Amino acid sequence: MEGKHYLVVLDNNFAEMRRWKTEKASDMALIEDKVHLSQTSTREIIVYDWNTGEKFPQIIIMNGSARGLRQSFPSSLIVHDVKYNTVHKYNINKRKFSLVWTQKVIIPWVAGVDENGMIWIRSNSFSTITIITRSGLFITDYTI
Repeated sequence: MEGKHYLVVLDNNFAEMRRWKTEKASDMALIEDKVHLSQTSTREIIVYDWNTGEKFPQIIIMNGSARGLRQSFPSSLIVHDVKYNTVHKYNINKRKFSLVWTQKVIIPWVAGVDENGMIWIRSNSFSTITIITRSGLFITDYTI
């Protein structure tokens, strides 16, 4: 299926329940009943309804490159941007995105959010993990 991209929903037995065609994406986050896809080439974050596949009209346009997405609680999206070396947190309320904070980091490549809401960012070029609180405060750069 070269050139075709789909979101596929599976049940508990891994049987396909539904699928819909999407744009090519570099990362995905599922928040509540919405699927968020990042497109590095167009700098967009596109949102689909998990149940129907409906594409929502609101798209976040990033200044840089939305490399990765992670879910954060409550109803928040963590976006890391490799072009501008930043991490952003957006709150999501009724299909509306509002920027909560932006933090500078060293070449963010992979992000994770732990059960306490702490954000862990792995650098692409350096052996560094940056730790940020859920409110956007820098804690430390840990060298691996």
